[in-house]
Amino acid sequence: MGYVWDNEFNTVGQVFRHFGVWLLPASCAGAVIVWRRRGIVPRWTLGLACSLAAFASLSQFALSAFHGVTNHPFGVLALCLFVCVLGAMLLVVAAGDGTLIVAGVLLCLSGLVLEFTELFFVMDRMNTIFKFYYPLWVMFGIAAISLVWRAGTKEEGAGRALSVPSANPARIAVLSTSFFAFGICLAGSAANLWIMPRFHRIDGPRPTLDGTAYLERVDGDEARMLRWLQENIKGPVPVVEAWGDSYREFARVTMHTGLPSILGWDYHVQQRGAPRVEIEKRKLEIRSFYESSDQDHARSFLRKYNWPLVIVGNIERRAYGNLVGQKVALEGAGYRVLAVFGPVAVWGPDR
Repeated sequence: MGYVWDNEFNTVGQVFRHFGVWLLPASCAGAVIVWRRRGIVPRWTLGLACSLAAFASLSQFALSAFHGVTNHPFGVLALCLFVCVLGAMLLVVAAGDGTLIVAGVLLCLSGLVLEFTELFFVMDRMNTIFKFYYPLWVMFGIAAISLVWRAGTKEEGAGRALSVPSANPARIAVLSTSFFAFGICLAGSAANLWIMPRFHRIDGPRPTLDGTAYLERVDGDEARMLRWLQENIKGPVPVVEAWGDSYREFARVTMHTGLPSILGWDYHVQQRGAPRVEIEKRKLEIRSFYESSDQDHARSFLRKYNWPLVIVGNIERRAYGNLVGQKVALEGAGYRVLAVFGPVAVWGPDR
């Protein structure tokens, strides 16, 4: 675990872009419910609940500041504090109301977790954000729907604060604000759905649900090679292919066929428990294998990894040069060409 620094903090606008569709109605409805029920509990009880929620929230900020982090995103931290305090107040005024208890717990937890993801990271910043934001979205959503529904329900018989007529302006304001906010976010989602299929980061047919459809346009020879592997190679046969940076064209055989590679995207491999020393060792081994024409060296490498298939294509040439000696080394190690697709070849043991 580590600390997030000022160049990676989110803004309030970015947080609302993710959670605004739920935060706005939850905040409005929750505030109205607390106001309506404020008379059923002593004021010191509300004050104590707010103090405890604030302490839990501010403790995370203090821990971050203690470790030297500066320029904190005070807007986001204030939002998290507000959500925690609102959740605590709902728990106090719930008076046994199960809906309010659930909503209050969810808001308290959501505020604290959202603040945690802003100040700290687990393994890395990006994975912390998207792995925590998914459940947060659901938690905020359940709380918002519960509170809007509860705010629109007539309450009677629990004291002056609960004797609210059905045409209360506050209820109308809450529902109107909620529907307005939901409409804006829905319009934004519709715009996203219209824009993203037309956003050509890589050439390919649009629209489509086929994640491999781009292959034919980008590199038809690679596409045919991958289809051949899918159709002709059965079982977990290991594959040697070029190693390179994550989120690029590397590890494409593993991605499209499921065949195990000697080394995939290094950081993802490390996240799943592989020692960094072993990862760096394999990088060097793969490079040495492709760049060497030594038959004994090739045979030793192939034997170590249980006689894998070897891919020699444009990606390997871009990564390791023209591979002039590769053919000599593979033939000397007892390998032959299993399939050729233009400049792309699949080599395997001559058995």
